[in-house]
Amino acid sequence: MTTDLTGLEQTAARMGLDGLRARLVPADRRRGSWFRWGAGELLVSERVVERLLPAEGQALLIHAVIEQRQRRRATGRWLLIVALLTLAGVVTVVSLPGTLLPALVTGAVLALVSWATLSGQAGVAADDEAVRELGDPELLVRALNTIQKDELHIGRWKGNARPDLHRRAERLVALHQLRLPAELRSVEVIAADDTPEPSAPAND
Repeated sequence: MTTDLTGLEQTAARMGLDGLRARLVPADRRRGSWFRWGAGELLVSERVVERLLPAEGQALLIHAVIEQRQRRRATGRWLLIVALLTLAGVVTVVSLPGTLLPALVTGAVLALVSWATLSGQAGVAADDEAVRELGDPELLVRALNTIQKDELHIGRWKGNARPDLHRRAERLVALHQLRLPAELRSVEVIAADDTPEPSAPAND
């Protein structure tokens, strides 16, 4: 029996990942990743097809691609900040001898704070961009709320694989007033030209 993954392949192509052949792989509880791609393959965690409807899986893939791009941009900005902090620290130490330790501590704290800030902003930006791409915030919220229950297992320790996803899904619910009936929502309805349509997986 094989699961039809052509919907995910088509979604990957839509997001600029052309020519990837999707393949199911066992869930890796040490990594907590649902999709990986490269070398002509789209590796799909079995958790995706076990827990999500086809349209939800496609929405999650769109979100994963966008989030990776947003985090790469955030990493580039953070490296620039680190370079500027390093330059400022060198100037401080040269100008004021004996300030090496305070400069190192201050630089490290600022680097950590800036990374946490940029990482959070990247996640929120990815959520909003994915909703615009999908044209359906509810579809993405369902996918995030289902998949965020995954756990990481590292040795004897286990914990939520993505504890941030529930908070981010709740933000989307509030932002798009998803708890209200559609006729009572005051926010603009987002429209997309190509929203993934649910399609039942074909089994051979």
